[in-house]
Amino acid sequence: MAEKEEETPRGARFSVNLAVTCFPSTGSAGEEIQGVGREGIVKDVSSGGACIITDFPLSLSEVLKVAFPIQSSISDFISTPRTLAEVRWTYLSPDHQYVSGLHFLF
Repeated sequence: MAEKEEETPRGARFSVNLAVTCFPSTGSAGEEIQGVGREGIVKDVSSGGACIITDFPLSLSEVLKVAFPIQSSISDFISTPRTLAEVRWTYLSPDHQYVSGLHFLF
């Protein structure tokens, strides 16, 4: 279970450590422009977005399709819903990882 980290004007943020897969998207209707996804780690999430750590750069305003694996608490079933997200901010951390803020588009 994710721990509640802080309350912001946009809602609660929760600390997580969740592996996700990012697929570049055209942005218009969310069509993937490459079939191969790249891995990232979501460090915190809210109803409006997430902070993601990657070993590759993301571009400002880039639209991604992000796949979130969710495991059922009552079975071994894993669902992987996808959502579109726009990169709102990004920087290279001192340990040479890219930290980016994503805004969920829906």
